[in-house]
Amino acid sequence: EVPAACRWWSTQRTWQVSSSHTGGGVIARLEQSVARRVARDAVALALPSATAALITALRAAGIRPGSVVGVPALDWTASTAMAAILGIRTRALPVSPDTGLLDTARLGGSTELTEGLSAAIAVHLHGLTCDVPALRRAHPDLLIIEDAAQAWAARYPDGTAVGSAGHACAFS
Repeated sequence: EVPAACRWWSTQRTWQVSSSHTGGGVIARLEQSVARRVARDAVALALPSATAALITALRAAGIRPGSVVGVPALDWTASTAMAAILGIRTRALPVSPDTGLLDTARLGGSTELTEGLSAAIAVHLHGLTCDVPALRRAHPDLLIIEDAAQAWAARYPDGTAVGSAGHACAFS
């Protein structure tokens, strides 16, 4: 369960986000609306950026400095920023040349590519969905964080909302 106020301290930065600090009722209603859209039992937190959302998800999951997190070889700077802030290392994972998304066919058949990972970030781009359900089936013990940077209204082929298949999701 995610608390209404989420705080993370490091030696260099302090993030503090809560409904009372970011707009009160309006933000609380936004969080409730997003949670309902993703899944019945989802919890949503409004944060200042996708980077803050990725950091919060990884910290809440217990990812610690020195951990290795898989990121798409084609990605935005949020993954690099969150790695630097958290003191984690990233490993580039293969992307499909057709979509630019994680190549879940290659990842699904390979434990070599995911060996040693504490988590993987699956990015949805241009309204296209990374096949997170297939990734979860292939690697059930791997923590998957969805980054729905450019796929807010996208749905998986089975009709479920983007953000519902991973362990957590960042919308921006």
